[in-house]
Amino acid sequence: YTPDPKNEFPFQDNIGWLEFDAGFLRFKSSFGYGFSARQMLSLQRSDFEAVRADTALGFGPVVQKNFPQSHGDINVRASVIFNRDGQAVILTPEWRFRIGERFVTGLGIEGTLMLDVPDVGYNLQGFFSVGFPF
Repeated sequence: YTPDPKNEFPFQDNIGWLEFDAGFLRFKSSFGYGFSARQMLSLQRSDFEAVRADTALGFGPVVQKNFPQSHGDINVRASVIFNRDGQAVILTPEWRFRIGERFVTGLGIEGTLMLDVPDVGYNLQGFFSVGFPF
C-alpha cells in the first residue's frame, strides 16, 4: 500500500480543532478582570496517512467591559494566553441576550493573534454561546 500524495488531497492537511475555554471574572460595576484557561485540541494529518492529535493548555489574564443595552448587553473581552508553544492575544466582542433570570445566550466574534515564534498568525471565528450567570 502506498499512501496518496498530500497535494492531491489538500483539505486533509488540517482536519480540525476543538477549544474549551473557562474563566473567572470579578466585576467592579461594568468592568471585570480575572483569569482564563483554554484547552486546545488540534487534529492534523501526518505524512503517513495518519491523524495526529496535539493538545495545548494555556492560561492568562482577562479583562472585560460590559455595555448594558435595553435587551441584553454587549461585552468586549481581551485576554492574553500563555502556553508551551507561545502566546496569543484574544479579542472577543459578544452580544448577550438574557432569557429569564438564570439563562443568557449570545452571538460573538473571536479574533486570535498568535504570537508563536517565528510564526505570527491570525484566526477569526464566529460563535454562539449559552450561559448561566451567577
